[in-house]
Amino acid sequence: MKKIVKLLTVLSLIPMLCGCDIVDKVNNILKKDNEPVIKDNIKEIEELPYPREPEYKDENPVKVGIYKYNGSWDKVSEYTYSSWTRFQPIIQYNVFLTDIDHINGGSTANTFDSYKNKYSTPFKYGVNIAFTNDKGEYISFNSKGVENVLEYNGYLLIYLYDAVKHRYDSWYSHTTASEWNDSSNITSIKVCPGDRYEQITSDIEVTVFTYDSDDDFDKDGNYRGNSKHTVTLKKV
Repeated sequence: MKKIVKLLTVLSLIPMLCGCDIVDKVNNILKKDNEPVIKDNIKEIEELPYPREPEYKDENPVKVGIYKYNGSWDKVSEYTYSSWTRFQPIIQYNVFLTDIDHINGGSTANTFDSYKNKYSTPFKYGVNIAFTNDKGEYISFNSKGVENVLEYNGYLLIYLYDAVKHRYDSWYSHTTASEWNDSSNITSIKVCPGDRYEQITSDIEVTVFTYDSDDDFDKDGNYRGNSKHTVTLKKV
């Protein structure tokens, strides 16, 4: 009788032992199956055929604003005009390297220098002109410096001036493409209608910006930095 009880006891333990062994085997299989998959995925990501594009961060500290003189320099974001006259200025603005709303009066060159001298890192200037024509085409044109911004397909004439360079001149003309270099400044900008100005059917957005490297432009050449100010020209 004792032998029978012992035998039954041993037999009853066999399923328990088998169950534990099966669980252990399943866990080991899962571990073995999962670990290589995770490692392979990591290896695959590390061996991509092209580098991952770094996240863009604008590190250019320069502020910029567009101003009109009314006894003091007042920052402007919109200007309304009633008529076009071919080759005659719609408006001329001054550009200063600050974003405050009002600046006490002073000469253009001295006022410009007072803000530019606050920045020790090098930077460059650019202009963007944007509008829609009578075909419904949205036109946005970037120019780093002068380049061919003086006339864009006959729609507008854009003139850039450097009062710092001509500080002691009683009269001076706009900066030409041949004169433009890394030491040139944009201290004012003038907008005039061109031969095809009647084909412009929308407001005109004039943006002045600064940049410190080519990463401030996206793959399509559009400026994506924060150092900019826009004036919207509205015709009534």
